[in-house]
Amino acid sequence: MSEYEVLFFAAVAVFFAYKLWSSFGKTNGDEKARADAANSYAEKLRASASPKIEADQIALKPVEKVEKEEDVPLALRDEVAKAKTIDQNFTLKKFTEGAQSAFEMVVAAFAQKKRDALQFLLSDEIYRDFDSEIAKRESEGNEAGTTVVSIDSTEILDVEVKENICHIVVKFVSEQIHFIKNKTGEIIEGSRNQIDRVTDIWTFERNLSSKKPNWTVVGIQAE
Repeated sequence: MSEYEVLFFAAVAVFFAYKLWSSFGKTNGDEKARADAANSYAEKLRASASPKIEADQIALKPVEKVEKEEDVPLALRDEVAKAKTIDQNFTLKKFTEGAQSAFEMVVAAFAQKKRDALQFLLSDEIYRDFDSEIAKRESEGNEAGTTVVSIDSTEILDVEVKENICHIVVKFVSEQIHFIKNKTGEIIEGSRNQIDRVTDIWTFERNLSSKKPNWTVVGIQAE
């Protein structure tokens, strides 16, 4: 018998018990006793239809989070292991995602002459080279337009850890639109419609014992 059937019959028993009592009163002296017995039986039926649930039966148990060990290329495993002993949160996956974002930000900031952003992302030496190029462009009255259409691949070439300082060499292969226009708006280099395939090799540096999470670009070369 289902829970709903039990409750239905319990309700019927209560209804007839009430009708008997209200219609005949105490004519024979035992109607109230029978009604009480019916009520008692109905209560038992309701109790059996709704079993008691203990608190520990409904308590939500925390789900254990299992961290999947990332697949690190064999040539990089020793240095990545060193990095993890210094910074337990370090993973190549997180670094790669951050490196891709940094790559796009640096390219855009250089084209838009955003020196503050470049100072934050680049080492002093690399920043001076970028600043020099921006200053030259400004003195000639030229403007640059650069768009990263896509990053087709990001390959970690090398990882090196020495005295908490980690260097990671990354190869970016991207598709970009690049042009330079003069003060009259004429395009004197590149094209708005041409997409070029560009290969860059950047070196990132970070003190893994530092609370600062940002990496700094300390080397840039084009292939």
